[in-house]
Amino acid sequence: MYSGLISVVFFVAALFGFWFLGDVVTDFVTKLLPEGWIRNTLDVVSNFAAFIGLAVVLLLLYKHIVLVLVGPVMGAFSEKLERDYLGEDAIEVEPKFGAMYSTYRGVRIASRNIVKELFWTAVLMLSSVFIPFLSVLTVPLIFLVQSYYAGFGNMDVCIGRHKDVNSSIQYVKQNKLMVTANGAVFIALLLIPVLGAFLAPMLATSASTLSMLERDGKLA
Repeated sequence: MYSGLISVVFFVAALFGFWFLGDVVTDFVTKLLPEGWIRNTLDVVSNFAAFIGLAVVLLLLYKHIVLVLVGPVMGAFSEKLERDYLGEDAIEVEPKFGAMYSTYRGVRIASRNIVKELFWTAVLMLSSVFIPFLSVLTVPLIFLVQSYYAGFGNMDVCIGRHKDVNSSIQYVKQNKLMVTANGAVFIALLLIPVLGAFLAPMLATSASTLSMLERDGKLA
């Protein structure tokens, strides 16, 4: 309930905030243009561009911030799930692992991922501007980039109990397909109004925990 409510509240607040910001930006730009068909055309184009841009920014910031906010709860849930499958004494958790460390680690991972995700998203968008035929690939590639970093955050909830940050990064790089698939489903769930945002953190954590256990040969 906690993860779902936090996710929904933040998602709705961010959606309205960015939508309002988009209206302000597009109104400011169009008012600088002379009256006529050019202004009307550019108004439509700028609104469409603002919608796409804000959708990308919304998903980018949403997933990282929410994962930090619900990280401690999802970490406890992931640990319980792992113990349920492997037995109470089957795993050892680092003494430092807890709510404070989970939040610190989440902020560190999220900060790193936001910078890298922004970089690759910007590269893809600029590439489509200067190389027009690449524009048909821009949206799918941006989706894959977002999926990878969303999956990274989801997986780290489980990985963080067993590996330090650097080892976690290497583990994720070695399992890109698994990580990207997890993030793709996470983002797809967000397309379901309200219910998707409510379920996404819990389902993504469950999937990432079981995927890691299966990948490491701990589940049949």
